[in-house]
Amino acid sequence: MSRAASVIVVTYNSPQWLALICCALLRQRQAPQEILIADDGSSAETAQMIEGIAAHSAIPLRHIWHPDRGFRKGAIINRAAALATADNLLFLDGDTIPHRDWVADHLHAADGRSVWCGRRVRLGPEITASITDQEILGGQLDSAFSTLLWQGRKQKTVRNWGNAPRYPWWLCQLLYRFKNKGLMGCNFSLPRTVFAAINGYNEDFIRREDWNLEIRLRQYGAPLRAMLNHGIAFHLHHNEFDYAGFAYPDHGPTWTVNGLDRHDDEVVVRDFSASSED
Repeated sequence: MSRAASVIVVTYNSPQWLALICCALLRQRQAPQEILIADDGSSAETAQMIEGIAAHSAIPLRHIWHPDRGFRKGAIINRAAALATADNLLFLDGDTIPHRDWVADHLHAADGRSVWCGRRVRLGPEITASITDQEILGGQLDSAFSTLLWQGRKQKTVRNWGNAPRYPWWLCQLLYRFKNKGLMGCNFSLPRTVFAAINGYNEDFIRREDWNLEIRLRQYGAPLRAMLNHGIAFHLHHNEFDYAGFAYPDHGPTWTVNGLDRHDDEVVVRDFSASSED
């Protein structure tokens, strides 16, 4: 079983948050094969920030961008996934910082067929506004009992703290082996072949694209397995889309026509080789 990962990070006009995410990715205990930033139409500020990170990155980095025409997360993820070279795809939203063992945990679980559905610890507005790359480098997200997370739990500025302790894999299997959890787009992984087998995200979905992806993966027969207290990620606070009264469209066929294999002439790809700096 291949133990290589292409990490796909979705972003839109949040360069400061993207910098924090990249900071966490560049200090993973097990480095990914590459980082692909799927940019849903950000301004030049994001591109400049990515250039700065790439100049010091020991991991190859690609910036995949398309023009801003509203929310098109599924489309830009597909364009990034089409360029991925590793056998395993790991996904992060642009508001989600990975634990130091996030890549290692997802790759350890990878079995060539399953979708691993992680969860998140919610950081409140106070921590979101103040967290720095120095705190990430200093290990404040490495342990549930760090000063940042433990104090946040007591002060109620961290929600879902129970997702923060990282258990040994054997204990996760014992506790959660048969637990059924849905897919959250902010933290999941799957084999590249499985993603390709359903032609990726259905780009006709402007919202609920992750819900649609989950249904089609289940129709395809891919096992969706819970990854709890492993593959941990931390969600930065922001106002979220209000789905009240939102109508769920028909999920469509397992294989989507408007998906991964679609070509888009407006996509711009900037490819940064790994830095040779120490």
